[in-house]
Amino acid sequence: MKRFAIHVFSISALCSALMFTPAFADGVVNAVSYQPLPASPLIAVEPLDDSADSKAMQVDFVQALKAKGFTITGVDDATLVFTFATSNIMGAWSKGDRRTILEIDRSGGKSDEDDVDNKVMLNIYNSSRGALVNKGSGDSKSATHPAKYRIDVTLDDRKAKQRIWQAWATADVERGDSYTLTKSMIPVLSGIIGQTVRRQGFSVP
Repeated sequence: MKRFAIHVFSISALCSALMFTPAFADGVVNAVSYQPLPASPLIAVEPLDDSADSKAMQVDFVQALKAKGFTITGVDDATLVFTFATSNIMGAWSKGDRRTILEIDRSGGKSDEDDVDNKVMLNIYNSSRGALVNKGSGDSKSATHPAKYRIDVTLDDRKAKQRIWQAWATADVERGDSYTLTKSMIPVLSGIIGQTVRRQGFSVP
């Protein structure tokens, strides 16, 4: 038996989330390559601010890039400059006060040609969500867009003053604190330098 609650205004949002969110992914990374990487580039890693967290991330990025075979140097000797910044994206919440008036019970076959028993039931009263005779308490809330932690990185040709590549990674804040999320994102971002990637999922330990 299958029960379907009719939520007219929620169907399109749900379908969109299912279509565009990578399955079973804790985070998502995107990247755009504008030009091929030069041969054997010398890369300087620079944060966009001088906070303690950014300086710690700078060390982690340097280690990750070296592990990928890149040569790291100071800004004065670099051919490419790798910069990064972090940000927090506020989430969006909706009150759970939409009423479900009708519910459909379906039992039997899976196709239209099978013998299917459909029952339409009238939802009379629901204290929290509301029904036919009441609006509900409206106390419950649900996250329509959870808060996210984001890292943006760019790779620029220092001499030509042109952008070579850029990428950004996001993960829900509920997946871990900023330290945990950073540790998960840095290897992912370092591993796709020079590539174009569209909504590639990754895991957060």
